[in-house]
Amino acid sequence: MLSILQALSRVASKFPPFESPESVGFNSPVLNAALYSLPTIATDIVTFLSTFNHNEAAADNKFNMFREDDPKFEAILENKMAIAAIEADLDEHLLEIRKMLKHSKLVYVTVAGIEASILPTVRSGTNWQYLVELRNTDVARVPKNWVKMSGTKTVSRFHSPQITKFLQEREQQKESLAVECDRAYSAFLRYHLDANIADNVKARYLRNTSFSGMSSRTLGF
Repeated sequence: MLSILQALSRVASKFPPFESPESVGFNSPVLNAALYSLPTIATDIVTFLSTFNHNEAAADNKFNMFREDDPKFEAILENKMAIAAIEADLDEHLLEIRKMLKHSKLVYVTVAGIEASILPTVRSGTNWQYLVELRNTDVARVPKNWVKMSGTKTVSRFHSPQITKFLQEREQQKESLAVECDRAYSAFLRYHLDANIADNVKARYLRNTSFSGMSSRTLGF
């Protein structure tokens, strides 16, 4: 979508505005209408392109594609804020863990999922985040209700019940965020394409395949 819009913008900018389709000067009414429409869609395309982050769209990152200051995508921002709040709760919980284990420099660790898990059913990448890693010589201080997630010959990694709860909540928010992003993307295309571009571009430009091919070759696209 981004590449198509950018190409249309470049094509539209190659032609000056015409007073009427007839003033274009070709014998073909279809060709005259197509050329006449090109300058008129330029503003719509610029507006369309300004409503989302091009780099994120090019990277197919739907989570960060939409501008957070756009009220149409408020639900996306709310989900992101909810995720940030849960991550702040996880940071607060780390302070409690430090006091509990008398380990002032303890930090969460994240490990690659290729490492063997103690729990055979564990597969989600979430389970490899926010791990409390302790040397095996210090494992005796770990509360009995903590779950050992993985380990090596020298260290063991755990989740406390509260970490598990927070991660489950965060995963639910991420799923909601994905749904909202998909919904926003569909609404985004429907609103902008149907309202601003479809009638002007599809009817007069994209459907004229012979003209599209000619203009592409002529302009080097």
